[in-house]
Amino acid sequence: MSGVTVTVPSTGIFIKGYNLDLSFLTCSDNSYVMFDGATAGNVFFQDITLTTSGTASQVFDLTDATGFNAVELVRVNFNDCTAIGELNGYRQGLETNTGRFGGTPEMTLSGTWIGGYFIDVSIVRGLTNGGMLYTKRAQVFQCVVGLELTKILIYLHQHHSLILHPAILPILRQFKYKAHLYRVVVFLMLLIPISHQT
Repeated sequence: MSGVTVTVPSTGIFIKGYNLDLSFLTCSDNSYVMFDGATAGNVFFQDITLTTSGTASQVFDLTDATGFNAVELVRVNFNDCTAIGELNGYRQGLETNTGRFGGTPEMTLSGTWIGGYFIDVSIVRGLTNGGMLYTKRAQVFQCVVGLELTKILIYLHQHHSLILHPAILPILRQFKYKAHLYRVVVFLMLLIPISHQT
């Protein structure tokens, strides 16, 4: 998709691939945005792999036209993304069976998300050191996510005030040092407030 940016209209966008192994949208351009829109509608993606690996590049730069649209990602992988980018002011978001593999796939949820953002199941592996997954500001962010316990776990441990569920803290402490020695995957249920800049 070199040089091609898709502008999402207020009527929304629906993209359905064949499967994660055969359907790809990929770009390695620098300073690139794959999907943009200042007055975007619903975003529904299914069975597709997305990659934006260029410097200062991202998958999304979208602002909801009305504040009542939704983002739904079903069986979507983000491979080696520099950033997933920003989704601003949507009503709600849902991810089911998504993956983040490699790169620094940070997603920013800005504006007022009155319905919150929920990740049903996601796998996160092989991220570049120092990468973050999510920043700010939906009303509620909840996820069931399989994390490869390396730098991600250390980040969660050091910033445990972001995590509301007290049962998660002993798990983080238990695996804190093992993360340096082993590649461990654990499924965690997180309920995270992101109503502030992290």
